[in-house]
Amino acid sequence: MFAGDLPDCQVEQVMKKLHSIFLLSLVIHLIYFWIYRDKSTANDYEYYYAQQALGVLGGRGMVNNDDQYAEIEKLHGRFADGGANTPLIQPTNFPGKKMPDDDYHNAYAMPFATWFLALIWKCVPHHFVWPKLIQALISAVMIYPIYGITLRLFNKRAALLSSLLYAIWLPLAYSSTQVSGHPWPAYTQIIAIYLLVRFLRTDRPVYLMLSSMIFAISVMARETLVIFVVTQSLFAIPLFTWKRWLKVFTAVYIVTAVVLGCWLCRNMHSLGKPVLLRTGFYGGILSGISHDDPVKYGKIEPYTFEPKTYTNGTRVHLYGDMSEFWKPVALDLLKHNPKDYLKWSAIRLLKTPFLHTIWGFEILGPTRAEYKKTTGGNFIHYLKDYPVYVAVKILVRLMEVGLVVMSFLVFWIDREKWRESLFIVGCYYVFVLCHAPFDILTRFITPHVWALLVLAAAGISALTEKRKSSLYVQEQQKS
Repeated sequence: MFAGDLPDCQVEQVMKKLHSIFLLSLVIHLIYFWIYRDKSTANDYEYYYAQQALGVLGGRGMVNNDDQYAEIEKLHGRFADGGANTPLIQPTNFPGKKMPDDDYHNAYAMPFATWFLALIWKCVPHHFVWPKLIQALISAVMIYPIYGITLRLFNKRAALLSSLLYAIWLPLAYSSTQVSGHPWPAYTQIIAIYLLVRFLRTDRPVYLMLSSMIFAISVMARETLVIFVVTQSLFAIPLFTWKRWLKVFTAVYIVTAVVLGCWLCRNMHSLGKPVLLRTGFYGGILSGISHDDPVKYGKIEPYTFEPKTYTNGTRVHLYGDMSEFWKPVALDLLKHNPKDYLKWSAIRLLKTPFLHTIWGFEILGPTRAEYKKTTGGNFIHYLKDYPVYVAVKILVRLMEVGLVVMSFLVFWIDREKWRESLFIVGCYYVFVLCHAPFDILTRFITPHVWALLVLAAAGISALTEKRKSSLYVQEQQKS
């Protein structure tokens, strides 16, 4: 299935290597799972999704309750201890709701991560350890489709190297411990791209339909991935013939439209209005802009929750819809400051690959900011007290920068494969567009580093091949 067009004599040897890489990936993911099995790694979003999952299991729908959320955070000690990597409050220990009538539906909440959590807790006790374990196993398995993508677009050496890089790139293991919607778009994207590449090589319709379905699921995991489906089709133009391109993305758009149509009908029934996506385009424009800067961006007024009532006047629930909250400010920004917006977007697009990712090394010591806050010491004192932690962070930063440099050098090293490289670059950058050009949190973008790993592996493989060819030519000339 993953061996592609390799000769039979090579398949067994390659698959042994691939299975060994999987075991390495599995061990690393299970170590991270064990370390963070009962700790918050998703900025307390675990409670947001847990509330919705418990609401689904209780027949109330995907509801949240801000008063209960505040009580949970008090127990967690987020404001006292920072929240990150501190013990989670398990759903069985959630405080009761003081005002159950204040449950509200987030009109922008896409359901996939919530449904996944509810499905797990339908079968096992309500504990965060189970989704963390399952996500760790799913993330570890991703080395197989990544191998398949790289093999079919580049070569065998690059394919093995890309799967190895995925296995040892620790931020991906850390990301799998986040019980939230953040890692799921990457998992669905990898599988969808793998199936799409298989269709490209085999022309079998079953792969096209499966890929279209996974693309649609990715939209249900994060609403702004509608941008992903559109933009990815543009990056794919050089890789396909026009006829093939039209066939592929017509199927993708139709399946996605059917899925979103069902979601729209659900919202019409539950919320009483046709809510489809969250803040979509407008929220993407403004993400990261300071809310208290009315001079540049205009005043952003707090949005309110609107009650839905039965005809007899009793309240059913509330729902929050942020689309009108962002829209006027976004339109004002585009109207009066389009050049600034384009400049900021370009800078962010260039800087994003160089953003540091979370490796989960906080167990080695406090961050520099935390150290300064608690002790008042400067960097020299910090270096003396935690030399190993500082050395590891410097090494990791060099690795991150090296990855980005090599992933873009592939366009020069292996110029014949520029179409394939452009397609994989699109797999990364569409998520930058999805998560807004102003403010991209590392927990959003880290799972999608897999695309840069594939490019870096292709670049290293092409460089090695050229080096071997050069040495062979020199030996021939000498002989």
